[in-house]
Amino acid sequence: MNNIRALIILITIVFFSSCNKEEENTEIDIGHTVTFSVAQSRSTQEGTFDAGDAIGIFAYEPKSQQMYYQNSKYVFDGKVFVPATDADNIRVSSGTDYDFYVYYPYNSANTEITSISHVIPDQSNKEDWQAADFMTSTYTDPVVDYNITLNFKHRYATLQVIVTDNEGINQAKIANVQSASHFDLMKGTYTTDKTLSTKGMYLYATDGNISKFRITLPVQSISESNPITISQGGQDAILMKATATVQLEEGKIQDYSLGYKKTISINNYDTGGSVSGAGQYVLGSTCIVSASPKSGYTFVGWYENGQLVSSSADYSFDVLKDRTLETRYSSYGNWTVSVSANPTTLEALGGTSTISSVASRTLYINGKSSSTETGTPTISLSGSASGFTLSGNKVTAGVNESSTSRTVTVKATYSGVSNTCTITQKGGNLTTGDWVITVTASPEIIAAAGGTSTITTKAVRDVYLDGQKVKTETGTPDISGSANGFTLSGHTVTASNNITAAERSITVTASLDGKKNSCVIKQQAGVQTLGNWSEWTNNSLKITAQPSVLPATGGTSKLTASVNRQRSRTVYWNGIATTTETAREDADVTTSTSFSGSSSGFSVSVASVTASENTSSSLRSIVVTGRYAGITNTVTITQNAGTMNEEYVFELSSGQQVNLVESSGGIISHSISSYVIRTVNGKESREDVDFTVSANVSWITPGKTSSSVAANPNTTQRNGTITFKQNGSNKILQVTVTQKKKNSVDIEN
Repeated sequence: MNNIRALIILITIVFFSSCNKEEENTEIDIGHTVTFSVAQSRSTQEGTFDAGDAIGIFAYEPKSQQMYYQNSKYVFDGKVFVPATDADNIRVSSGTDYDFYVYYPYNSANTEITSISHVIPDQSNKEDWQAADFMTSTYTDPVVDYNITLNFKHRYATLQVIVTDNEGINQAKIANVQSASHFDLMKGTYTTDKTLSTKGMYLYATDGNISKFRITLPVQSISESNPITISQGGQDAILMKATATVQLEEGKIQDYSLGYKKTISINNYDTGGSVSGAGQYVLGSTCIVSASPKSGYTFVGWYENGQLVSSSADYSFDVLKDRTLETRYSSYGNWTVSVSANPTTLEALGGTSTISSVASRTLYINGKSSSTETGTPTISLSGSASGFTLSGNKVTAGVNESSTSRTVTVKATYSGVSNTCTITQKGGNLTTGDWVITVTASPEIIAAAGGTSTITTKAVRDVYLDGQKVKTETGTPDISGSANGFTLSGHTVTASNNITAAERSITVTASLDGKKNSCVIKQQAGVQTLGNWSEWTNNSLKITAQPSVLPATGGTSKLTASVNRQRSRTVYWNGIATTTETAREDADVTTSTSFSGSSSGFSVSVASVTASENTSSSLRSIVVTGRYAGITNTVTITQNAGTMNEEYVFELSSGQQVNLVESSGGIISHSISSYVIRTVNGKESREDVDFTVSANVSWITPGKTSSSVAANPNTTQRNGTITFKQNGSNKILQVTVTQKKKNSVDIEN
C-alpha cells in the first residue's frame, strides 16, 4: 500500500477599511403646544365647564388639504383645555395655519370628522342630563399666541316640562323621542337617527306645587305622539298627552307647560239612573264615566252641549280639558192592545172573518213625552179552535158538522200585553154517502224480465149539510195482494225476472170501510237462451316421467303432459243472465308442451330425457320444466350413483434404491411406474399419474427420470436421499445416494 500525503494550506487575507463621515447638526422646529380656552362661560347646562371635562379636536391644513390631527383629546384643567396625553398634543410650527374643528363631549370612537356620533343617555339625574349636552366650535383664524379661544355652540335643544299641582311629583319620562345624531364638523351639519326610545327627565327644580323637568334632545317636534309619564316615587305613573305641538330649536330651552288636573262634571237625570266618574283628572289621563239605568229605564247616551258624544253606558276618553256631560234615559208607558173581528158570526157552511189589531205606547226622554210607538200584535187562536184556521189576519171556519154552534177566541199579543175577541159559527146537520172505490194499475202487463207497476186508488163520498151537498170527501183505501214472484210496497208492485215458461199474475185489492175493488197485474212468460261456450281456461299442468329413476349406466325417460281445463257459458232468462254452466276435462298436451331443463349428464329432446353414464359415486338429477299456454310445472328425474374402484401403482425399477456415486459427481437414472387402474360400473381403464420429486440435500439436483450429483469437495463420504411422491395416492418412493470422499489435496501458494 502506497502512502499518500496531502498538504492543505489555508491562506486568509482580511482587508479592513473604514471611513468617517461627518454629521451635520441641524436644529429642528418641533412647534409649540396649543391650548384652548372658552370665550363664554357655557350659558346652558349649569353654565360652566368642570375640571376633567374633555373635548375632541381635529386640526386641518387648508393649503395641503391634509388632516394632521384626528380626535385629539384635550382635558379642562380648571382654566384651559390641555392635551390628555403626549400623543394628543397638538403642536403648531412657524408658518403653519390650521383650521380647528372641536366638539364636546369627547368620544374615543369619533375618529371620522364627517361622522361624529352622539347618543343622549337616560337623564333621570343631573350628571346624565349634563352629559346629554353636545357642543361644537370652529376656529379658522391664524394662530397668534398658541392659546386659541373657542366659541361653543349648543347643537341640541332643552325641553322644560312644567307640571303644576304636582302633589309630590318627582319623576318623569318622555316616550318616542329621537336620541342619536351624526355630525359633520367641517360642514357644521348633522342628521338625527329616526329610531325612537323612551328617556327619563331630570327634575331640575321644584317651587311649591310646581315641578320643572328638563331633558336635552336632538332638534325635533314634540307632540301628542310623545306622551309624558309622571309619578311620585314608585307609585303608579300618570300618563299625560300633549294638546299642542312644540318645535324644538337648537341651543334653546323651551317651556312645555302641562295643566296637571282637569274637572269632569256630570248633569244626571237621577230618576233614570245613577252615574260615576265625575271629578278631577290628571291631564292626559283616561277618564271613564259610567251610567247605570234604573229598572224601567234605558240609557240613551252621553251628551255635551246638546250633542251626542257616546251611546255606550261606559264612556272612555282622554282628559284634555274641563268637560260637562249630560245623561239621557228613555222610558215607556204601558203597551195597550186593541183587537176586533168582522164579521163576528159565521154560517154553518163556513166562512171567513177579518181581524184588526194594533198596539201603542208613549216614549219618554228624561221623564218628558217624546213620541208614540206603535206595534203589530201577534194574532193567535186560543182555547179550543177546532174547525177554525188562521192565516195572517184571516180566520176561516170550515163546515160545522155538529148540530151545535162553536166559537173561537182570537188573541192579539204584543210585548206581553194581550187582548181578545170571539168569533161564533152556527151549528148544522151533516150526513155522508157511501164510499166509491177505484183501483188501477199502470202498466197492467209487466215484461218477463221484470219491472214495476204503480197502483192508483181513489175513494170518494158526498157530504150533505141539512140535506144539501156541501162537498165531496176523499179517503185513502188500504191496499193488499200477494203472489209468487211479486212484491207489494206501498203503491208499487214489483215483479222479479220470470224464469219459468208460464205467465203469472197478482191481484191487488183496495178497501175502505167495508167497500173494496181490485185489479189484476200480469207478467209475461219467460224465454230461456244459452250463451256460447267460453274458451278453455287452463287451471293446472301435470308433468310425468317414465321411468322417473334411470340406472347409472344411462338411459331414456319419456315425458308426458296433461292439462286440467274448464269452460263456461251463461244461461239467460228473458235476456238476463241468471246462472252459469261449467264443463271440465283433463287433456293430453304432450305434443304441444315445451320441455326444458339443464343438468350435467342429462339432455332434453322433445318429450324425452336421456342420461349418459354416471361415472361418479353420487346420485344426480334433473328438473324438467313443462310450459303450455302460459302455465308451467316440473318433474324431477333421478339417475343412480355409479360404482367405482381405484388401484394406484407406484414402483421403482429393481436395483435403483441405493446408488454409489464417485466423488467427482454424476448422473443417476430413475425408472418409475406411476398409474391408476379404475373400474367404473364394471368397466376397467388405466391412467398415468404424475408425481413430484425432491432431495434432502443441496448437492443433489433431483429429476423425474434422472438426478444430478455435484462433486464432493470434502474428504469425507456423504449421503443424501431422493424422495418421489405420487399425486392422488400420496405414495412415496426413496432413493439413497452415497458419494465417495475426495482423495486429493489442494495446495495454495
